[in-house]
Amino acid sequence: LLTMLSRLEYENLKANPGLRREGRRVGVLLRDPSMADQLALVEAALPQRRRLGVVATAESEPLLAELERAAGKQWTLQVSTAPDAKSIAGALRGVISGSDAIMVLPDAIGDDQAATLAVLHAAAGAGLPVFGASEGMVRSGGLAAAVSTPALLARQAHEMGQKLAAGPAGLTVESARPAAVRVNANVARGLGLRLPDERELAERVAAPR
Repeated sequence: LLTMLSRLEYENLKANPGLRREGRRVGVLLRDPSMADQLALVEAALPQRRRLGVVATAESEPLLAELERAAGKQWTLQVSTAPDAKSIAGALRGVISGSDAIMVLPDAIGDDQAATLAVLHAAAGAGLPVFGASEGMVRSGGLAAAVSTPALLARQAHEMGQKLAAGPAGLTVESARPAAVRVNANVARGLGLRLPDERELAERVAAPR
């Protein structure tokens, strides 16, 4: 049972033959909620807005693929690729004008404080809300994030271990269940948004789809 991996860390491990050795039960618990859950939060907070801007790097492709699958035909994704986390100005300009909100992925940009702050600053200048997958991003000026907690991740890992012990051989991968939603009330007021409270948003994100 492998826990607390990011999606990109798991993608780098997928080629390891040990993960798919015959007769072996392997479970992977990712530390971040799924892209479907992140989109559910954007929809719950901004139900009339369907244009989502994303700045990514070349290494973000697995996350973008997951986001595109979750978005389907219900969302318009404005995606711009930066050469690296330190050179995102041009990519930001490419998504700001055609988006209703910006999403920060848990990738090289989302893991880099300076890059995240650059996204937040550009979005604030354009009057756009920013969503992400960490409480730190919300504290720094993002509008909202769906997050898990150590306690919930521990319970989910325990449940996954029990399933592995009783189940057939194979590889099972799960995203973290979102335990809570964090909202920056000051940012919401500054953008003129009236959002449901955090508990109601969390219930909407966790609702069956």
